[in-house]
Amino acid sequence: MKNKTLYITAIFSFTLLASCNNPPKADKPQQPPRETPEALKNESGELDISSYKRGSGNLVDELYQELVDKTPDLKKLEDQLNDNPRASNQITEKFTDYNTKSTNYYNAAKQKAHAISDTILRQQVLAFIESSNNQYINKTKELNALCAQISDNNTSLYDHHLMLKIFLTLPLIQDYQNNNLPYKKEFVGFIQAQQQLINKINSTIPKH
Repeated sequence: MKNKTLYITAIFSFTLLASCNNPPKADKPQQPPRETPEALKNESGELDISSYKRGSGNLVDELYQELVDKTPDLKKLEDQLNDNPRASNQITEKFTDYNTKSTNYYNAAKQKAHAISDTILRQQVLAFIESSNNQYINKTKELNALCAQISDNNTSLYDHHLMLKIFLTLPLIQDYQNNNLPYKKEFVGFIQAQQQLINKINSTIPKH
């Protein structure tokens, strides 16, 4: 829970950082627009929202990676996140290996016990095995719970990482939208030219 709280705090810290870089116009004089991310430029350097196709295929990832490359704290966070799966597997495998040996033993012991022809002896041996297995389950109950918590935290980290990417890149695409909205006049003028061409064709068609 403590790690989750720290992670959520990191998310909102970076969100706050992003918002501080883009202050409301009402509070301060208008600032020059932020540099357009490379992911929103085409080959010639012109703005092109479809340019993400050249990279990972996901514009959110490309924009986020640019932020990581330019933000040391964010880069450090990404390094920690990238290291988490390895560290997680490393620590849980310690119990997995330990638990597998015990589980395999009890399965093998039961097979041996079932091969005892004397019914009374067989039941006695099976009862001893079951008693020992139950003691082992109780002994490892907390470790099982801790491994389950690590797995749940991995899922939570993945979800929060996705949220972080979206929260930090939304301002970038919003800047793009605000600074590069096409002028309607160009579209209206082109539609008028089309209509003139249609009228010219109609005037050229012989009357019947």
